[in-house]
Amino acid sequence: MNWRFARKAALGVLSLALVLTATLGAQVPDRMHIRPALGFEYFDRTITWDLETSTSHLKSMLFTFNVEVEFMKGFFVNVMGGYSLSNFNGLVFRQLPFSADLEVGNVGGLLLGGGLKKNFVVSSEFEMDLDAQFVTYLGSTNSWPINGLSEDGTLSGKAHWYRIQAGPVFWYKGFEYFSPYLRVSFDKLWGTYHVDEVIGSLTGLEDKAIAGKGLFSIAVGTLFEPSPAIGVKGEAYVLPRTGGLDFGVQAKLVFTF
Repeated sequence: MNWRFARKAALGVLSLALVLTATLGAQVPDRMHIRPALGFEYFDRTITWDLETSTSHLKSMLFTFNVEVEFMKGFFVNVMGGYSLSNFNGLVFRQLPFSADLEVGNVGGLLLGGGLKKNFVVSSEFEMDLDAQFVTYLGSTNSWPINGLSEDGTLSGKAHWYRIQAGPVFWYKGFEYFSPYLRVSFDKLWGTYHVDEVIGSLTGLEDKAIAGKGLFSIAVGTLFEPSPAIGVKGEAYVLPRTGGLDFGVQAKLVFTF
């Protein structure tokens, strides 16, 4: 796993927290707000590999639990954990004794992450957030049989991907229960798929570096709050890229204490 990138991303999020705290003069709120949430997300992103000469799709379902805490006035930090089913079908590994075209379906893995948010009240009807999120997927190791050769063999694989999203969120607060919003984010995804192949006395391994083709996303969504203690959030987003659009959707059930 590429821990160097993960450490850099985590340090970047922490640095943003320090900058916002120092420059925006955040104050301790009168009452600490804790917001646990259950979430689901699905995305279909075009990824490049083999030095950006080949493309395929990464399709992922994310099941998450996160807790957001307002520890300074208008300033929030959150931590997240969960599980993901990620589909890397279409990757081709050519540096093995026998080339492998990955068609294994969904592969499960843990999700870990966190983020920071600073809220600005512009007026009684408009607000803006500066939001930064980091997520890492730690895929489990799986093995698949290789049949049809003079000797049977095994292909083993393990994947990791990382995602950073950061940018402004513009809210309209003029309705009683609904709060629609527009989000514009820097949206970077990258990772590695490692495979080992064993066929009799022949062995080989290959690491395939992948990267999301788009770097920015645009989202529209809304938060429905029938009471101060519970809310339902829904969002749809697109990622423009050369030759088309990728997309994603997400939903959250949010509680406030």
